[in-house]
Amino acid sequence: MSGSLKEQARSKMPIAIQSLLYMAIGNFANSAYSPLSSAIKNAYLLTSEEVGLITSTIFIGSLAVSFLSGYFVDRLGNRAALRISFSFIAGGSLVCAFSTTYPVLLSGFFLIGFGYGNITPATNSLIMEEYYPYHIGRMGIKQTGVPIGSIASVIILPLVAITFGIRWPFLILFATAVVIAVAVRNRSKPASGFSIRKYLSDLLSAAKDRRLLTYSAFSSVLSWGQQTGLTFYVLYFEGKGFPLYYAEILLGSFLVGAIIGRIFWARVGYRIHKGSRWHATSLIMFLSGFLYIALSQVPVHIFFLLPYSIILGMNAAGWNSTFVTAVSEMAGKGKVGLYSGVALITLGLGTIIGAPVSGYIRDSTGSYYLMWIILGSIQIITSVLMISAFALNKRRKTGLSEKEI
Repeated sequence: MSGSLKEQARSKMPIAIQSLLYMAIGNFANSAYSPLSSAIKNAYLLTSEEVGLITSTIFIGSLAVSFLSGYFVDRLGNRAALRISFSFIAGGSLVCAFSTTYPVLLSGFFLIGFGYGNITPATNSLIMEEYYPYHIGRMGIKQTGVPIGSIASVIILPLVAITFGIRWPFLILFATAVVIAVAVRNRSKPASGFSIRKYLSDLLSAAKDRRLLTYSAFSSVLSWGQQTGLTFYVLYFEGKGFPLYYAEILLGSFLVGAIIGRIFWARVGYRIHKGSRWHATSLIMFLSGFLYIALSQVPVHIFFLLPYSIILGMNAAGWNSTFVTAVSEMAGKGKVGLYSGVALITLGLGTIIGAPVSGYIRDSTGSYYLMWIILGSIQIITSVLMISAFALNKRRKTGLSEKEI
């Protein structure tokens, strides 16, 4: 701890704020598909299902690198992992900038997702290394970097695309990723050497952790809901007759809600039923589902939709701080990268499968109404199943505390 405190004094920036910035810049690139969805759809003449496939491709990239998160973060070190991550984001952004076909564009987004996939495990490790056991509030602060990065992309990227063309937003992403890759300070890597046999053994051990897999599997429905909202929010309100500018403002309000929710649920979620992450996550999922079902019934006026978007974002995109805290606590300090990677593999399946399904529902029905209804209903049903599974498991293991189950 003393070494990290000395480094923190030299950097003149708390680790929590550093981590927030890494998350923000990373998600500035990773979420670019959302505010640029309309421009990309028009430039490449895509269907809604093909737009949804962009989201899946990003998360396939994140899933691919998640198998190696334990190696990059726990073995090479969290800061080395960050340098590698931003290097891949820079490369993917450059591919997107100069792509002329849809498959090449997808390959660029795959590289962006591949780079982004290690940023969450790396910053989780930074927070746990620096602050444990006083990590809960800092983890919430760190996770606000995700919607902050998304808001920056909403404000900057569509304006750049409209003014200069679709290539230039990606060139901006390339430049920012290169700057961060160069700026991340190195720290001596962990002393233990790398053994492929030991790593595979650790990976298998994490993959057999029933608490981790069950919690992540249920939470994947929240990932589906969040990414469906980010992918189709602008397109939905454009279809309602809103100008692109107002549709982007509503997406920005959704992301402001995400910032509030990640801080709110990090604190309040910890107090729900004596710190049970399961209870907090199932409650967030229930509220998210209800709000998605009710979205199509909100009066089509900016005065009503702005506050509603904030409340929706608090739940549909504000759950992540609860998730990463729960996974980091299951892992302990030594295996945060490994457990985060395994959890993100499971979590990513919700987006990889869910976003194209949402796009297919929209294309096959001709409207977004049924898409929101199906998504919200599945979230409500899953929230009930999640809390029921927790109760049954607790009943079988009455000798364990809620945090241990």
